[in-house]
Amino acid sequence: MDINLEFLFRIVIETSGGIYRIPDAAGGDRIIVDVSGGTVAGPKVNGTVMPSGGDWGEASRQGGGRHPLTVTALDARLVLRTLDDATIGMTYRGIAYAYPDAPRRRYEAGTEKDPAGYYFRTTPYFHTGHPDYDWLNRIVAVATGIHRERAGPIYDVYQVL
Repeated sequence: MDINLEFLFRIVIETSGGIYRIPDAAGGDRIIVDVSGGTVAGPKVNGTVMPSGGDWGEASRQGGGRHPLTVTALDARLVLRTLDDATIGMTYRGIAYAYPDAPRRRYEAGTEKDPAGYYFRTTPYFHTGHPDYDWLNRIVAVATGIHRERAGPIYDVYQVL
């Protein structure tokens, strides 16, 4: 059986600049990023990201040889508020890393990095009691991310059909 996807929404996450590092923690470096807001727009969900969440990533060096990768395991918690005033909790886990042959260059703050240079995927889950959105509680979703330099990520979120 084939797997099909249906686009739900794009979420643009804004970060406050609050980045906290815990170096050499068990398993790798912990990187905690504060979420200060953002937007959600698409055919299924529209609204804002509330300033109450964060991402507790863990960066570790993986692979040997001349080009080990710095792989970040993502673990985020967000609160979404829809335009019709529903509250939706969104959590996601994921993996992000730059490909070893991707060009290394400096980007201006807020600039989107070329997605051909990295792998950035998550698996969002939703929690809500609002009757118009309770279908979110029963789906599997995947997302592909766009990294913005010194700004929050952008994700295109899809339901797995």
